[in-house]
Amino acid sequence: MAPKPQNRPWNSLRGKIALEVLVAPRTGGDPCNQGNWPDVPAKVVNYLENNVLEKPWRDVISLLAAIMVARRFEVSSVLSRIVTLHCRFTSLFECLRLSRMRDWDVTTHIPLYLKAEILPQDPQTVRQRFWVSYNSASKTMSQWLGRMSGPQRDIYQPFTLPLLSRLFVEGLTRGKEVTEQQQRNRKSETDAAESKDQSPRIRYILRLVPKGEKTNTPKDYFIGQQTKRLLVRVAQMLGEHYQLQPGQLLPSVRFSTGSGRAHRFENAPYLFQYASHHLSDNTISSCMRFLLHGMVFKTRDGKAVVLKSHLLRHAFATHAVQVEKIPIDVVGAWLHQKDLVITDYYSKPTESMIAEAADVYLARLATQIDVGKAILRSPKELQHAYESARGKAGTLADVIGGQCISHGYCAAKFACVGCAGKAPDPAKRNQIERHKEWALLQVGYATTEGLYPESERMKQLVRDCDAELAEMDLIESYCKDECREVGVQIELPK
Repeated sequence: MAPKPQNRPWNSLRGKIALEVLVAPRTGGDPCNQGNWPDVPAKVVNYLENNVLEKPWRDVISLLAAIMVARRFEVSSVLSRIVTLHCRFTSLFECLRLSRMRDWDVTTHIPLYLKAEILPQDPQTVRQRFWVSYNSASKTMSQWLGRMSGPQRDIYQPFTLPLLSRLFVEGLTRGKEVTEQQQRNRKSETDAAESKDQSPRIRYILRLVPKGEKTNTPKDYFIGQQTKRLLVRVAQMLGEHYQLQPGQLLPSVRFSTGSGRAHRFENAPYLFQYASHHLSDNTISSCMRFLLHGMVFKTRDGKAVVLKSHLLRHAFATHAVQVEKIPIDVVGAWLHQKDLVITDYYSKPTESMIAEAADVYLARLATQIDVGKAILRSPKELQHAYESARGKAGTLADVIGGQCISHGYCAAKFACVGCAGKAPDPAKRNQIERHKEWALLQVGYATTEGLYPESERMKQLVRDCDAELAEMDLIESYCKDECREVGVQIELPK
């Protein structure tokens, strides 16, 4: 049974708020209400009585509460909305020295608040929450007002919150940034709940502004010990170059004027500098080409490729997703790409990857056998050899053409040539060359006998031998380069 009108909590506000608000049409206080609109709960009324009734905005906030309840908002949502507005109005009216609701100029005061020109101590999350609450409340009241007749609309217009066009706040709201921060906080809590190892770890990061970032907000990029060591060495080299004393900072230099983002960055002690000049993109690309001298990169149709830092970003994403099988959302987070469609584009397999995957699949398809059954059908000598090999498989075991660096189960089933878990050893080049000669003979034999799957398997083995021989060439070249002293002469601008 519904409470009698005189016993309803809302009626306790009689004489404390405007009569027009108390009996507002299409709300629980409407005298013509026949149960169409719910009564305002006691919890909401108690908050109004204890906090709002002595304020200039009492009628506006009370009407908002009645309208939201009539539209069947959750009580928690109603309380959240009126509490947010009441708290911010309290601070804003005091700061602006306002005493009446009619003095509230929404087109002036809200933009000032969002720009932190008033109440600068309020965090961005509080400003954003007030704007969202005000915008939603004013729209709710405007929709309610739109159902009124002309005379009624004139009566209730002063009791509603004025609408504010988004043109007045364009570029001032930070909804996206606030949401991202809230998501990061929630993920941090989730990580604490999900992580099995809570022991402290040392990780190294660089804080950089990502490509495409519209603000100058640095993001975290993980680096390894080797990268950290090299960065420290660069800083030491610059210290020697500038003859700096211990603890003295690098000189602040102007950001490269040729960069499209130069206008966004001020003079700073950039690490990538030399002779008081910030290194340009072209200079960094030239350094990369110098480091990779003697190495030629070409597309499948023979077109020369110029390595640039952004191309390595694509290569990193492709390798991480296609080779290392790291989830694309994790790679997107590493690269700080907000749209996974972009990460998917970055990490699509190359034509070589597709062709090599087909080769591996065809070779595996031609050689699929049940190893367990093969052992059972083998003589005791073969089974003994298999068990002996299995015992020796593992980290740093000698295998054909190098050393095994895989630990545990042998996923390649002891097909060591072409296995990614092996480190080639140039001293064992003759083993691979002899293996290749044998494979070529088997290709001819299998083709003659019409054993085409076996022929394809042997052709793949030949390609694997060629790849390992090429890797041995690179290793030998690298060893020679380590002993080579390179002289670099830099002519500084006069």
